Amino acid sequence: MNRSRLEKFGKTVWRYLSFFLLMSCVTACCMLLFLNTMSHATGLKLSAAYVEVAAKVTFFNVVLLSLVCTVIDWLRRKWMVDRPVKKIVKVGQRMKGGDFSARVPEFHTLEVGEGFQEIGQCLNKMAQELSGMEALRTDFIANVSHELKTPLAVMQNYGTMLQQPGLSEEKRLEYAKAVTGASRRLADMVSNILKL
Repeated sequence: MNRSRLEKFGKTVWRYLSFFLLMSCVTACCMLLFLNTMSHATGLKLSAAYVEVAAKVTFFNVVLLSLVCTVIDWLRRKWMVDRPVKKIVKVGQRMKGGDFSARVPEFHTLEVGEGFQEIGQCLNKMAQELSGMEALRTDFIANVSHELKTPLAVMQNYGTMLQQPGLSEEKRLEYAKAVTGASRRLADMVSNILKL
C-alpha cells in the first residue's frame, strides 16, 4: 500500500474506533440506567447470567451501529466533501497552468454545503478578473511594442542617412534634430512605462 492509502485507511479506522467508543459509552450508560431503574421499579434482582447475555447483545449492537455510522460518515464525506474539493482543485490547477477560462461548476444543493458554493464562486470571479487582466496585459504589450518601435525606426533611418558621404550641413542638422526628437520621445515613453 502506498503512503496515501495507508493514511486514509488509518483515518477510517480512527473514525470507526471513535464511533465505537462514543457509542459504547452512551449505550453502557443507558443500559446501566435502564437495568438500575428496572430493578428498583420491579423489585427484581438481576442474575449474573441475565446481565452477561444483555452485555453480549449490547456489545454486538454497539459494534454494528459503529460500523453503520462509519460507513454512513464515509459516504457522506465522499459525496459532500471529496467530490467538490476535487472539482475545485482541478480548476485551480488549470488556472495555475494559465487557463483562465476554467470555471468551477455549480454544485447541487444536496451535494454540498454553502461553503463550497462560495469558494467556487470566488474562484470563478478570480478567474474572470485574471482573464481580463491577461487581455489588458497582452494589449498593453502590443501597444507599447508598437510605440517603442516607431521612434527606434526613425532613429535608425536618420542615423543611416547621416552616414552618407557628401551630405550637406543643412541636411545633417535636420537629420540630427530628427534623431534627437525621436530619442526624447522614446525616453519619455520609457519614463511613462516605468511610472505605470
